Amino acid sequence: MTILQAVLLGGVVLVPACHCRLGPSMHRSVGTSSATLVLISGLGAMAYVVLGRGEAGRLVGGV
Repeated sequence: MTILQAVLLGGVVLVPACHCRLGPSMHRSVGTSSATLVLISGLGAMAYVVLGRGEAGRLVGGV
C-alpha cells in the first residue's frame, strides 16, 4: 500500500463511511480510521517478515 492509497483509504473512504453508517462523531471516526491503518500496516509488516524469510531477494529476519 502506497502512502497515497493509505490517505485515500483513510481520509476519503473510511472516515465518511464510519461517520455516516455507524454514527459516531467525526473525531471518533478519524481516530478509528487512523487506528485501522496502523493495524493494517503492522500486520502487513509482520507478514512480510514471516513470509519473506528465506526467499531469494528478501532480507532474512527483518524488514
